[in-house]
Amino acid sequence: NADGLIGKTGDILGHNLYSYCQNNPVMMVDPSGYIWKEIDFIFSNTKIQEEVIWESFKPIYEQANNKNGNYGNGGDARLLFFGLEGPKLTNTGLGVIDFKLGLLNFEQDYNGFDFGFDLFSTDVSAGLNTNLIGGEAMASVIKGRGVFEIPVFGDKLVIGGEVNFLTTGYKFKIKNGILELGAGFGLLGGSFILGLKD
Repeated sequence: NADGLIGKTGDILGHNLYSYCQNNPVMMVDPSGYIWKEIDFIFSNTKIQEEVIWESFKPIYEQANNKNGNYGNGGDARLLFFGLEGPKLTNTGLGVIDFKLGLLNFEQDYNGFDFGFDLFSTDVSAGLNTNLIGGEAMASVIKGRGVFEIPVFGDKLVIGGEVNFLTTGYKFKIKNGILELGAGFGLLGGSFILGLKD
């Protein structure tokens, strides 16, 4: 049906009596059929949602950046992280690649227990040197890990694991004296972590 009102003078789209919301139904609405208005509530809701998300992660971020917090030795929180190194040949051996990419990473060290999680992360590493033997190529939508450090004869026994959801890849490496074995294909994956640390 034709609109009963003609638009303002000089408003070319307003003179087309058969157009809906000046031919922009995505950004405008006309509930009465006579006066269109912009859909600004979508943008204000987005801003409100951003504030709610920030308020949810703010305590985690603040605690992670508190290097000497009440609960441990602090931690690290990263949003939209990326890192790439390699290949490199040094006097300690060969480092082929070390690549990390993800949306959110959080790690925390609580006296004797380290834990962390990643959202949408990819890790690729390979090497044959004093710090890394073996490699990994894993991608996960959600990755959570926990590691206990137990004092044993002046060293620390490191034991823990990793759980991956919606994942693919493998992991077989000894990094800084700690063995990590894992795999994931499909809905669920995981890793086992075991070693000694000074």
